Amino acid sequence: MTTRLAVHSWGTTDRPALVLLHGITDSGLCWADAVARWKRDYRVVAPDALGHGDSDRFRPDELDGGPVDVMVEEVIALLETLALPVVLIGHSMGGATAAAVAFRRPDLVGSLVLEDPAWRDLTGAEERERGQTFLAGRGEPSPVWPAAEIAPWQEAHAKTDRDFLALGRVAPSEPWRELVAGLTMPTLIVTGTEGVIIDHSQMAEIESIGNPRVQIEVIEGAGHCVRRDRTEVFHAVVDTWISERLGSRPS
Repeated sequence: MTTRLAVHSWGTTDRPALVLLHGITDSGLCWADAVARWKRDYRVVAPDALGHGDSDRFRPDELDGGPVDVMVEEVIALLETLALPVVLIGHSMGGATAAAVAFRRPDLVGSLVLEDPAWRDLTGAEERERGQTFLAGRGEPSPVWPAAEIAPWQEAHAKTDRDFLALGRVAPSEPWRELVAGLTMPTLIVTGTEGVIIDHSQMAEIESIGNPRVQIEVIEGAGHCVRRDRTEVFHAVVDTWISERLGSRPS
């Protein structure tokens, strides 16, 4: 059992579990609007990733090695304490983490939702350059975002491990193409059309890998934070997909 993660949860343990993995500089509390929707039908579990929110900071040796791989192992330890299998949902860094968790321990994950996962092909220098961007901050939230998520989003950045941010590293050691090819559970990738990571070129490459378990949905007008930019459309797509995988309908 993990003792290093701060874990937020809602709902009762007799319901199917949705486990939510946030992006870099966010926290488990940054899913506030989504949680308000999902907790009516599911048990919702949202950890603060290692180095984020109220979870433990990274040790120097972890920063020197593979910090996101350590995140993956901490999520695996958390899932081992839950009723299985779970629906694992991740955004950006959390999406990359979720895919690696499902790849390494498919017995723990019944289905997978990846919101514009952070699958980039970056050199070390490019990662460090992104690290400086992460350290500088994130600008202003969009006025279309759900109001409940804005304050947690603003607060979470200040609580993120600065040494981790400086690395600019948001993906585990497995190449993303290997993850796509190796996923064995129903997987929904949700992306947008405005400045996203999973753009037309990358979608074409994912489709060329030919994993029949992997489905892509594109939400027009959404950027990297798909569920915040086009909230109602995102939930119309994702909530229906989840309920179909679980054999139930949301209330």
